[in-house]
Amino acid sequence: MLGNALRHLLRHLQYVQQFMYFDDQLKCASNLSSRDVVVICSVQGTYPFRYNAIWNKIVSRGCKIVVITQNVESSYWNQADYIIPCGKTNANDTGKYSALIIIDMLLIHYMGKYCNIVN
Repeated sequence: MLGNALRHLLRHLQYVQQFMYFDDQLKCASNLSSRDVVVICSVQGTYPFRYNAIWNKIVSRGCKIVVITQNVESSYWNQADYIIPCGKTNANDTGKYSALIIIDMLLIHYMGKYCNIVN
């Protein structure tokens, strides 16, 4: 069932990619279009500051930006289209776990909408 869903997504160019390393993220950001959506998970909200070159490239490409963070008040997020809060504290890594759950929920919703495998 999952294989059929992935084939469907790839056939319709509706798929998800994840890039963990700086060079890969910068290359991906350089190839974004206005039809793309970027999901940034930064529990403390420091991604734009720490990876300024990537952030500026993402913003310049005109794609939709979804941010998952605890630091919802950061002025960096003024350029984000959607901000999803993931709790108030990172004690015992609860912020990280909350962010992972949010990503799972987004992916399940996405697959339900485009794959017709989740009811």
